[in-house]
Amino acid sequence: MGKIPSISLPPMLSCPRHAPCFEDGRCYVIKHMKFSVVVRAFGKNFRIYNDDPERYFKQISGYLDFNEPEYFRFHVGGDIPCQDYYDRIVKLCCAHKKTKFMFMTKCYMDEHYIHWMKAKDYSIDPIMSNITLYPVPSNLSIIISSWPGYPIPPYLKAAFPIAYLEDGIEDRIPEDAHHCLKHCDECYFCWFAKEKKKDVVFHLH
Repeated sequence: MGKIPSISLPPMLSCPRHAPCFEDGRCYVIKHMKFSVVVRAFGKNFRIYNDDPERYFKQISGYLDFNEPEYFRFHVGGDIPCQDYYDRIVKLCCAHKKTKFMFMTKCYMDEHYIHWMKAKDYSIDPIMSNITLYPVPSNLSIIISSWPGYPIPPYLKAAFPIAYLEDGIEDRIPEDAHHCLKHCDECYFCWFAKEKKKDVVFHLH
């Protein structure tokens, strides 16, 4: 991430149960789990959250208070483990409005994160009319992480930018999508993808 601070959780343990990226063995984060320092850091973060969610987010908030970074990313590795975790992210974003936050997620693959899967400006599907919508903070960029061949619900495509994996097979990539060829701290595109109304493409690595 270079100059951009981030926090991660262990892949698989925090990811959706059916995430195809580790089922077919191409999860790029797992490749880095051979380094013990990465395993310990990701595992420690997960233990702290599971044991004391308040402490976990207070530590992140303390870091943000002291350093006041312009950008912050959740989950270079791992994903949102539950609705409570997302709700706390929202509170954190609202408390630190000078920082721009971003995360990519495959949580839609488990189909139980409907509460936050819709942006506040998206008209409610009649089938989901009884669902409470959680407005996405203006300083939070949510990007739906796809996988070649895995279906993306239409209402998500209408509400959020999509991150595609270019592996030579993916045929859904829009012609005007942004191809990521730089490090995050050289580009920052993903923090503004919603405003730019463009999807992003990552080449298999």
